[in-house]
Amino acid sequence: MILLNHMKINRSIVLKILIYLGIVAIAVSSYMQYGKPYLKELAIEGQDRTRINDLNFLNSILKVTLPAPSNAVYISLPSNDPSCANLDLPSLPAGWSYHCSNQNNYQKTNGKGWIPVDFTELSGSSFLKILPADPVNSADGLFYYAYAAGQEGWVLTSLLNSDKFLKQSAGSDGGTDLNRFEIGSDLNIWAKASGLAGHRKFNKSFNGVDDYENIGLSGLDSPGAEITIEFWAKPDEAKTTSVIIANPDDSANRINIHFPWVGNMIMWDYGDIDAGGRLTTEFKLPWYDETAHWVFISGIDGMKIYRNGEIIAENKTHSVFTKGDKTLDIGRGLPLFWKGFLGEIRIYNRVLSAKEIQLLYLLK
Repeated sequence: MILLNHMKINRSIVLKILIYLGIVAIAVSSYMQYGKPYLKELAIEGQDRTRINDLNFLNSILKVTLPAPSNAVYISLPSNDPSCANLDLPSLPAGWSYHCSNQNNYQKTNGKGWIPVDFTELSGSSFLKILPADPVNSADGLFYYAYAAGQEGWVLTSLLNSDKFLKQSAGSDGGTDLNRFEIGSDLNIWAKASGLAGHRKFNKSFNGVDDYENIGLSGLDSPGAEITIEFWAKPDEAKTTSVIIANPDDSANRINIHFPWVGNMIMWDYGDIDAGGRLTTEFKLPWYDETAHWVFISGIDGMKIYRNGEIIAENKTHSVFTKGDKTLDIGRGLPLFWKGFLGEIRIYNRVLSAKEIQLLYLLK
């Protein structure tokens, strides 16, 4: 009898331990999802939900307006400098500029706020007492609302930060920026304002035999003093060819990425390769087995190559490129074809900041 009671007690203890471990497992599972703290992710989702709701509401009111076209990007960050020069903001393409309203006015709805529209005269704005600002509203993480207007309409945008809404909203809103929610009557305005000159949305493996794609250069300035090319890639072999090349090729007026060249070398060419237009570095052997984010930059401060958000090569030389009637071939050089995986190629006619590059790597 004593032994039986002792067994019952042990079973009771074991049952309690199992229940406790189950509770712990559920708690851990609830805390960590998608490799992130779950409660923190819920808070980030709440911020994104606010961003989307704010811009949807503003857009519903702006539908009755005829915006005044300008090459300005109006942002919700307050500044006493109308050009926002005291803020650490990404560069804009040639001809575009930022505009800020000051601390006293930036949320006013009378046309003096960060959106240059007098909402007090518009129907549907009776509930709009102040202009909303991003829940974070800081240049540090590029979290701010933006507004731009063109001949055909306007666009409102906001950077998103949660896995849920990056997929549900930023990735399916019809815009070109996969990290931003974009809404308005002309989403192409944001592509122009952000300097996106070319975009090929595909994810494919090139066979290295006869497979290639083509992307136009119509959006690039001529001559082009600045450029950023970014993509995801996993090359399969070193080969005397190019992953991207302007065709017809000319060593004095070139866009060319040997990636990787024989001898496991990367060569990034922009402009005249004999007059400051080339940057070279090593392609390390472990990289053949990894799909990585690559960024190639040329600007007045020099040339740079990024891998997964980190600089792997840079110099201080510079050249310019004139597009002429060239096209851009993807997946072949002359005469050989490139072999490997390639996806989401974007070309900007400006230099992306280190902060933007980090976002493109981390948020995709």
